[in-house]
Amino acid sequence: MGSKSMGLLLDYDGFHYHSGQDGGGRDYRKTMAALDDGWAVVRIRETPLNSLDINHPRYAEVPFCFQGPTPLRQDLKRLVAVVEADVQQVLSMPISSGVSSGARRNKGE
Repeated sequence: MGSKSMGLLLDYDGFHYHSGQDGGGRDYRKTMAALDDGWAVVRIRETPLNSLDINHPRYAEVPFCFQGPTPLRQDLKRLVAVVEADVQQVLSMPISSGVSSGARRNKGE
């Protein structure tokens, strides 16, 4: 989900779907392309998914675990509280449009 007016891409990586992928390579490439295009990116990765190991000032990765039998509404309130600070942080960083962030692992390629 993205907001062009804010320059923010918010992506949720659920364990069920993403655990069968290529070790996060597709997520990594998608995120790098968005960062290189000037977006701020916040990825919520459901545990136990591994980190994408991206080091960029306009990137935040939030590990999150849904707590099973608790009502979904409580989990979502918790998620918003966790993500809010990360969104504020990445939006406050200057945009370096079209500039790659340098030394990062090129996962899945």
